[in-house]
Amino acid sequence: MSKPGKQTTSSEAINAPEAFLEISSFHEAPLPEGQTELFLAVCKFCEEVERECAGKPSVPRWLTLSGRPGCGKTHLAKEVLKWALRYHEARPLVEPPMFMPSRARRDVLFGGCRETYDIFNGSKAHAIDRHIDDLSSVWLLILDDFGFERLSSDQQSHYWYRLLDARMGKWTLMTTNLAARQIAKFDERIRSRMWRDRNVLLESGAIDWYMPKDDSL
Repeated sequence: MSKPGKQTTSSEAINAPEAFLEISSFHEAPLPEGQTELFLAVCKFCEEVERECAGKPSVPRWLTLSGRPGCGKTHLAKEVLKWALRYHEARPLVEPPMFMPSRARRDVLFGGCRETYDIFNGSKAHAIDRHIDDLSSVWLLILDDFGFERLSSDQQSHYWYRLLDARMGKWTLMTTNLAARQIAKFDERIRSRMWRDRNVLLESGAIDWYMPKDDSL
């Protein structure tokens, strides 16, 4: 296996959906090995989504990209959203694809957890139930920065588990800075679902894209 940061083939040589390559900026330069691994996983995910949109057999699944900050996870996730919006026309009877960044998710879905009243009773709990129902029906849901929310672990895992359990068997892309063992400490049920059936949890060793290339720094 090559050393971190070693330049590998550019994405122009990667077999990927043409429509995604037209959008992705990862073809503009040779990629370090870790970024190539992330890109290949996303290309395969998009290829399967594209097959379903074309009416061919394809079983919806999750792809979770795990890695250190700055390695390109969120950049790729945003490119997937841009690509997927082109294909929503093929699924007019379902909700359009949605990108939910960590801050929006904290405010919309988990905001009630920061209040002093009981989150399991009253109007706030009903509002969170409604948000979970809405998110569970989205054709392709992209959740950026899993584990960002600064809440107690019990509160986090309660709502995360409900949302992700409702997303089983649906196209879902997630990014996280947490390793699989850290996700297990957070909630073993959630990590189990990230691996279940055809779901993929990719732990990438990609380096920070913005790290100085001079080893002396």
